[in-house]
Amino acid sequence: MSDPEAVGDDKVEVQVKGNKEIKLNETVKKGMELPEIKIPRDIADKLKISGFISFYTIKDNKKINLHFRAIIDESLKQPEVSLDLLKERFGQEEVKGYVYRTKSFQIALEPNKINSLLGLKIGDTFNGSIIGLKELKLKITGGSDNSGFPMRSDIMGGVKIKPLLSGPPGYRPKDEGVKARKIVRGNSITKDIAQINAIIVR
Repeated sequence: MSDPEAVGDDKVEVQVKGNKEIKLNETVKKGMELPEIKIPRDIADKLKISGFISFYTIKDNKKINLHFRAIIDESLKQPEVSLDLLKERFGQEEVKGYVYRTKSFQIALEPNKINSLLGLKIGDTFNGSIIGLKELKLKITGGSDNSGFPMRSDIMGGVKIKPLLSGPPGYRPKDEGVKARKIVRGNSITKDIAQINAIIVR
């Protein structure tokens, strides 16, 4: 999922504090829902946050990125996340790093939620509540099946065919004017589609 309005590299240095009242449910633990972060109003306004936010820090010379569902809390002076999450990922109750506006992230879907997307096609929109972001609308821009073959907006239905292509998705010619037959999927989501690309629409 990507946010077309997230441009630039604005970030805010923060000390993220663990809050034992923010729970981690099973869907969050399985990566099927974004964990919650409570953020102060001034940070939300500065980064123009809408729905979600990312945090990164450096640990053992490695950059660690985490994506969160953002909740604005007027009473806070520093961000707060699940204490269990901080202890699990960092072994600490507070972590210093940076929050920034997320440009894109991936999230897995629970099996029972996949059925609600079947039959939709490239260009269609759906409610972000399926990934815990009910205030957002998402537009399908592409995807790929369980074998890695990409969807194309110009091929109708959920078929798997081998048309003559002159460009992406599905084929990137090295020379101009070259065409080739490549296996691709149609523009509709079926049970064979394993990954969907979407952007936020406002």
